[in-house]
Amino acid sequence: MSRAVRSVLAVWLLLMASTAASTWWFAQPLFSPVAGTLAVMLIATLKVALVMSHFMELRNAPRPWQIAGAVWVIAAAGTVIGIYLM
Repeated sequence: MSRAVRSVLAVWLLLMASTAASTWWFAQPLFSPVAGTLAVMLIATLKVALVMSHFMELRNAPRPWQIAGAVWVIAAAGTVIGIYLM
């Protein structure tokens, strides 16, 4: 198996594990609803960054595009979390 295939497989497995964690683990009564929701939002932010980097090939894009993608992810996540916490 090539290095590229292993990398994509590892990212895909991480995405699946984080989906399972956010839908099952943080729904347990161990966490307050606010903490669980914030954890799910942060996991979603990580997943968006991984998809943009690995599946949309942003990691091989010119540096300004990488910065623009990172700024967009942070701004979008910050806006959603900020609105939620109001």
